[in-house]
Amino acid sequence: MRGLALVILLLMLAGCSAGLPPLPPQTRPDMQSDEAGFWQLAEKAETALRRAPTLIRDPDLNRYVRDVACKVAGPYCPDIRVYLVRAPGLNAGMQANGAMLIQSGLLLRLRDEAQLAAIIGHELGHYVERHLADKAWRARVGSDILAWVTVLGQGVSLREPNAAAALLAELQLRAFSRGQEQAADAFGLQRMAAAGYAPIAAVEIWQSAAVELGDRRASVVNRLLATHPAPAARRDGLLEEIAALPVQPEARSYVRYQAALAPHRAAFLADEVRLRLPTETLRLFQQLEEQHGLDADLAFYRGEVHRLRGWQDDQHLALRSYAEALRLPQSPAAAHRSIGLISRAQGDWQRARAAFVRYLISEPDAPDAAMVRAYIAGMTGS
Repeated sequence: MRGLALVILLLMLAGCSAGLPPLPPQTRPDMQSDEAGFWQLAEKAETALRRAPTLIRDPDLNRYVRDVACKVAGPYCPDIRVYLVRAPGLNAGMQANGAMLIQSGLLLRLRDEAQLAAIIGHELGHYVERHLADKAWRARVGSDILAWVTVLGQGVSLREPNAAAALLAELQLRAFSRGQEQAADAFGLQRMAAAGYAPIAAVEIWQSAAVELGDRRASVVNRLLATHPAPAARRDGLLEEIAALPVQPEARSYVRYQAALAPHRAAFLADEVRLRLPTETLRLFQQLEEQHGLDADLAFYRGEVHRLRGWQDDQHLALRSYAEALRLPQSPAAAHRSIGLISRAQGDWQRARAAFVRYLISEPDAPDAAMVRAYIAGMTGS
């Protein structure tokens, strides 16, 4: 019990904060404050981010997202910078100095401009409410916990006390409090509604996330360390906030959003496949098909998930998906290559050879053309 009491005490100490008031537009913290130091660290991180090879530099897509951000931010538009990063998964983040990061995986999952506005509004809420400065303050306290636990952890009865205290410090480093998330949600809903966007779009994001995660259950530790509440809890809280809004506009802008995303969509789909989370990725692709219909890229990458997973019947399902992709407009030549790879593995060299030849006809200068030619040459009857 002594060990448990120690852990609870450390968590209570780490949870304390200064309760900073909202940051007015075009305002920087007092240069003598701890918050100013956090801003300087954030500015260094932002400088590094500008040089990152994963930064999406397409001026059209960046301009589009920036315009939506300014529409939502209103008077805070001059204070924020939005960075789009090539990374799969459902995530966005905000720095204390107004630098916002949105992952390409999130852009892929969003249905329309209203959902993008919901994400931007939420992250803006963390900035205006100064949650990032408070989070950084808790990180410093977390470091103090790790320093003290070497002494205080000696002799306590809790199993692996140092690891337990380290876990609590990590929790403080990574997780916004429930109250902070609720405040950011409320702020974001107000801003997107003021900009004319349908606030229900925010709920839809978390409904889709819940479907994508399915029955996968994180461990207790992972739930504690998650940077956002569970999708179902987020959804229910948003519905309560929406019911309290004085006005509920209906703008969605589906066509404009999808047109802005179109040049990058195939690459973003490929990134999701590379995550090697086949069950979640197949759920995601099913949702995308239900939202937008089946296109050649989506059919192809669904086939890739099956081919790489390799469960019973997966090769059959992959071949069926490739066939669907090749029947649709703008079909990727890579579908022929993947058919060749499966057929070669199955010993159907005639089919493999024909598929590889079709691939090379379509993509004679493909990066893997030499390898595919070697496959053809190595098959009997070449």
